[in-house]
Amino acid sequence: MTGALAIAGGPFHLVTDHRTGISQALGGIGLAVALLVLAHRLARRVGGWYVVRRRARRELRLTAAAFAAPVRRWLAYRRQLRLLSRALADPAVWAAGEQAMRAAHEAARGRSRPYAVVVGADLVGVHMAAADTPRPPAPWTADEGDAHLWWSVRESRHDPAPAQPAPPVLLVALGLDGDRVVFADWCQGPAATALYGDEPTTAALLQALAAQLERRLPAGAVVVADGVHPRHSGPPAQQALRDVAAFRDAHAGTPAFAVCAEPPAALLAPGGPPVLLRGHAQGRARLLSAALGDALVVHGSPLRPQATALPRAVARAIDALPPYRPPARTAATPEPGPPAAAAALGRSATSSTAPRPEPSAQAAAATGAVAAPAAGTGVSAAASAALPAPEPAPARAPAGPAPAGQPVPGPAPGPG
Repeated sequence: MTGALAIAGGPFHLVTDHRTGISQALGGIGLAVALLVLAHRLARRVGGWYVVRRRARRELRLTAAAFAAPVRRWLAYRRQLRLLSRALADPAVWAAGEQAMRAAHEAARGRSRPYAVVVGADLVGVHMAAADTPRPPAPWTADEGDAHLWWSVRESRHDPAPAQPAPPVLLVALGLDGDRVVFADWCQGPAATALYGDEPTTAALLQALAAQLERRLPAGAVVVADGVHPRHSGPPAQQALRDVAAFRDAHAGTPAFAVCAEPPAALLAPGGPPVLLRGHAQGRARLLSAALGDALVVHGSPLRPQATALPRAVARAIDALPPYRPPARTAATPEPGPPAAAAALGRSATSSTAPRPEPSAQAAAATGAVAAPAAGTGVSAAASAALPAPEPAPARAPAGPAPAGQPVPGPAPGPG
């Protein structure tokens, strides 16, 4: 009897001993059922479980992309830094860009003007500025989507003897377009270049552009004003302009620039020296805008180079940047000289067809030759007027026959 009572009371003892746990389990099951019912009602309100699953997948993708975006940007930055550093340290890249710019200038024959070049491993492209760009001659090919972009094989041999004087080309790297380096010709376009946008980004880019100019040009050609670099206390902006103007007057034909952190109205005065500044500029200026992590926008052109890694790449390759090379004098370019002396000697000033170096100001002063300022170089007329006047040529017999009534001098008598 006792055994039977023990067996009969077993389940009741089980419920009594685990009453708390059973109550919690039943409460949890009821809560789960209530949540399922509520979720089902909410899903029906938004369109069903298919719509809920689609939105959940989209949110998961956006969350994963948000976490992966910094990693992708860092990898892209490292790749751009590697490509830019290698390209800027290679003199062949700069030489290919300059050769392509001069060849495109010769091929356009005055109907359009090259202002930027894109240099890759196998191709080189030149951006032309003109309302109606002519059809490019061989070896150039117009881009299918942009007739103002001319492509050519990088190793193509362009015309080595242009029919017109070669223009000065001063390339400045702006960034990357894919795997190709984008250069802009600072000798073409407006004298003022304004860089605006995100303040830390524009400050770094301004220093990178100024470093390229200062490294490539001769000493004194680039004057960095105060406020451009925190560790460089340069002269005030007005003094920097005066120093650049004095350098241009003393070195005709050599580009010179002032780098300023502020754009006063005096900086953009007509006929002033070339200026590279930060901020919004008024008047005729080349406008560059930069945003954090975005491409550098060259307004008025299709150029959108990636310039995030440009400051670091310039810092790495600063010692390997090639110096500025003025255009070589060709056979078709006359040698400057005083026309009065040439007439007195009875011969042309261009009797020699061999290329000659550009005469310096000292050589011109010593020989009496006053060279006119080259077009596009921005040399003021005061620099030419400051040179001394040519000395009168010594009296010599003209090359032609003597006028009637005048004796013709015979040869000097030899020794007895």
